[in-house]
Amino acid sequence: MNILESHFARWKKQGYRMTKNRSALLELFLSEAHPLSAEEIQKKLKRKRVTADPSTLYRELDFLVQEAVIQEVKLQPKKRFFELSFKKHHHHLVCLRCEAIDEVEMDNELEVLEKKIQRKRNFQIQSHVLEFFGLCASCSK
Repeated sequence: MNILESHFARWKKQGYRMTKNRSALLELFLSEAHPLSAEEIQKKLKRKRVTADPSTLYRELDFLVQEAVIQEVKLQPKKRFFELSFKKHHHHLVCLRCEAIDEVEMDNELEVLEKKIQRKRNFQIQSHVLEFFGLCASCSK
C-alpha cells in the first residue's frame, strides 16, 4: 500500500469522501514537478474542467495540508505555494523576475553542516527550510 492509498483508507474510516475536487487536486500534485500557487492550481483545474470556487479550493488545500499529503512552501510573501509532502527532501531556486521555481537537492553537504551546527551550538535541529532567491539563466542575460 503506497502513502496515498493509506491516506484514502484512513479517510474512508473517518467518514471523509474522495470528492471530485480532492481527487483532481491529488492528480494535479502527482503530475507537477514544482510547487504550485493557489492561483496556478485554480487555472490548471479549470483547464481540466474542474471548477472549485476559491473558498472550496482553500478548504481542500488546508485539508490536504492537515492530512500531511501536501505542504505549504513559503516562496513569496503574499502567495501560498503547495507541493507533495512525501517528495525527497529538496530546496527551491526562485527567480525574482519571472517567478520560475526549480528544485535543488543538496545531498550530504547540508547534512554535514547541520551536524556541525548541532555539535557547536548544542542545538537539536528538528527541520530546516532553505530557499534561494535570485535570477534564473534567462532573466540574468
